[in-house]
Amino acid sequence: TGDVIDVPLKWLAFHLDLDKKGGIVRKSECYKTGEILGMGRSDVDKALKYFDKVGLLLHYPDDVPDLIFTKMDSLISRLSRLIIASFIIPGSSVTAPYDRLRE
Repeated sequence: TGDVIDVPLKWLAFHLDLDKKGGIVRKSECYKTGEILGMGRSDVDKALKYFDKVGLLLHYPDDVPDLIFTKMDSLISRLSRLIIASFIIPGSSVTAPYDRLRE
């Protein structure tokens, strides 16, 4: 029942640090964190790829290479606001319930 996954301890510390930083982290910040932990850029890239693969974060290196999404609820909330805001017609009564979303 208890699967054992062989992950370097530095990678775990790396993930925990990213998780503390908030929902969206720049890749440059990932490299700084990795450097503090003694990880090279290639190690950071491998860790990001691994944690993306197992679902602990989202990283789209081909589409959004500089951003790492560490908290899915934050990403979903921002996407929801963007979608709602894109369908609101300025000046119409439809905007009233959604005004608080623009805060």
